[in-house]
Amino acid sequence: LSMALMLSHQEAGLTYGPSFRSTFRALDGEDYANRAEDRDVMTFGFFLNNINERRISESHVSYSLPSRSTWEGIKFGGIYSLDWKVQYQLGSLRLGGKIDLDYMNRDGDYDPFTLVQIGPSLSWQIGRYALNVEYTEVVNETESRDLIDLGDVAGHGAGRSQLGIGLSASL
Repeated sequence: LSMALMLSHQEAGLTYGPSFRSTFRALDGEDYANRAEDRDVMTFGFFLNNINERRISESHVSYSLPSRSTWEGIKFGGIYSLDWKVQYQLGSLRLGGKIDLDYMNRDGDYDPFTLVQIGPSLSWQIGRYALNVEYTEVVNETESRDLIDLGDVAGHGAGRSQLGIGLSASL
């Protein structure tokens, strides 16, 4: 179960404000022990979106509080994240790319690490509705841990890549 809240302020093509997301443990079983799905995560951040005639830039800086696995008691350090996406408008289609940087500090049972993910971003907007498709791939290597494990710790899924599909409506 995940809950997100973003409070926004708009002026002259800019939208910005604080954000909060809480993800609560929803899965049980030994298969999920010591994984991102086995812990509650609280994330606080700030977002800034800049929209002009042809270019849309979205950035989000956040910090996820340290947390603990409910099955084995393994402690995960706090995670600093920077997500940035740029798209260019072509009619109702938006084409661009995104980069996600995540750093987990040495506040838990894992050594510090950094994840870097990049990939394309595509949006199609009609009126109040938008369809978004994004794909990211982990591009950095690390010697201390397997990247699949690091992806789980940072909450990005169970592998080196991530596909996101979203449907949204403006109210």
